[in-house]
Amino acid sequence: MRERQELQSSLHRHRKLGAAVGNNRVENQRQCRTVLAERSLLLRRKMALGVRTIVLVERTIVLEEHTIVLEVHTIAPEKRNRLQRRKLVLEERN
Repeated sequence: MRERQELQSSLHRHRKLGAAVGNNRVENQRQCRTVLAERSLLLRRKMALGVRTIVLVERTIVLEEHTIVLEVHTIAPEKRNRLQRRKLVLEERN
Protein backbone atom coordinates (compact mmCIF):
# COMPACT_ATOMS: atom_id res chain seq x y z
CA MET A 1 0.00 0.00 0.00
CA ARG A 2 2.80 2.39 0.92
CA GLU A 3 4.60 1.65 -2.36
CA ARG A 4 1.47 2.54 -4.31
CA GLN A 5 1.20 5.86 -2.45
CA GLU A 6 4.85 6.60 -3.21
CA LEU A 7 4.23 5.77 -6.86
CA GLN A 8 1.25 8.13 -6.94
CA SER A 9 3.25 10.97 -5.39
CA SER A 10 6.15 10.43 -7.78
CA LEU A 11 3.69 10.29 -10.67
CA HIS A 12 2.27 13.64 -9.57
CA ARG A 13 5.78 15.12 -9.36
CA HIS A 14 6.57 13.61 -12.75
CA ARG A 15 3.55 15.39 -14.26
CA LYS A 16 4.53 18.69 -12.65
CA LEU A 17 8.07 18.39 -14.04
CA GLY A 18 6.68 17.49 -17.44
CA ALA A 19 4.46 20.56 -17.35
CA ALA A 20 7.45 22.72 -16.45
CA VAL A 21 9.36 21.35 -19.43
CA GLY A 22 6.37 21.65 -21.73
CA ASN A 23 5.91 25.28 -20.74
CA ASN A 24 9.59 26.00 -21.40
CA ARG A 25 10.34 26.71 -17.76
CA VAL A 26 13.47 24.59 -17.73
CA GLU A 27 16.04 27.10 -16.56
CA ASN A 28 19.32 25.25 -16.51
CA GLN A 29 21.12 21.98 -17.07
CA ARG A 30 20.61 20.80 -13.51
CA GLN A 31 16.87 21.13 -13.88
CA CYS A 32 17.07 19.22 -17.19
CA ARG A 33 18.85 16.38 -15.45
CA THR A 34 16.27 16.47 -12.64
CA VAL A 35 13.45 15.99 -15.14
CA LEU A 36 15.21 13.09 -16.84
CA ALA A 37 16.18 11.43 -13.56
CA GLU A 38 12.66 11.77 -12.17
CA ARG A 39 11.14 10.18 -15.25
CA SER A 40 13.54 7.24 -15.26
CA LEU A 41 12.97 6.77 -11.52
CA LEU A 42 9.23 6.72 -12.10
CA LEU A 43 9.59 4.03 -14.76
CA ARG A 44 11.82 1.93 -12.51
CA ARG A 45 9.29 2.17 -9.68
CA LYS A 46 6.48 1.12 -11.98
CA MET A 47 8.51 -1.87 -13.15
CA ALA A 48 9.27 -2.81 -9.53
CA LEU A 49 5.55 -2.81 -8.78
CA GLY A 50 4.94 -5.11 -11.71
CA VAL A 51 3.42 -2.52 -14.03
CA ARG A 52 4.46 -3.82 -17.43
CA THR A 53 4.43 -1.03 -19.95
CA ILE A 54 6.06 0.14 -23.12
CA VAL A 55 6.93 3.80 -23.20
CA LEU A 56 6.44 5.74 -26.40
CA VAL A 57 8.13 9.07 -26.64
CA GLU A 58 5.89 11.39 -28.62
CA ARG A 59 7.79 14.67 -28.56
CA THR A 60 11.20 15.69 -27.36
CA ILE A 61 13.22 18.86 -27.23
CA VAL A 62 16.98 19.18 -26.98
CA LEU A 63 18.25 21.74 -24.52
CA GLU A 64 22.00 22.10 -24.00
CA GLU A 65 22.69 18.60 -25.34
CA HIS A 66 20.08 16.97 -23.12
CA THR A 67 17.03 15.42 -24.72
CA ILE A 68 13.91 16.18 -22.73
CA VAL A 69 10.86 14.01 -23.12
CA LEU A 70 7.72 16.11 -23.37
CA GLU A 71 5.04 13.49 -23.84
CA VAL A 72 5.20 9.93 -22.59
CA HIS A 73 2.48 7.38 -23.23
CA THR A 74 2.32 3.96 -21.66
CA ILE A 75 0.85 1.02 -23.49
CA ALA A 76 -0.80 -1.99 -21.91
CA PRO A 77 0.86 -5.38 -22.57
CA GLU A 78 -2.09 -6.64 -24.62
CA LYS A 79 -1.61 -3.81 -27.12
CA ARG A 80 2.14 -4.36 -27.34
CA ASN A 81 2.18 -6.90 -30.18
CA ARG A 82 -0.14 -4.87 -32.39
CA LEU A 83 2.03 -1.81 -31.85
CA GLN A 84 5.23 -3.69 -32.69
CA ARG A 85 3.69 -5.11 -35.89
CA ARG A 86 2.60 -1.63 -36.95
CA LYS A 87 6.09 -0.29 -36.26
CA LEU A 88 7.65 -3.02 -38.42
CA VAL A 89 5.29 -2.23 -41.29
CA LEU A 90 6.18 1.46 -41.07
CA GLU A 91 9.91 0.68 -41.06
CA GLU A 92 9.53 -1.55 -44.14
CA ARG A 93 7.73 1.22 -46.03
CA ASN A 94 10.54 3.66 -45.33
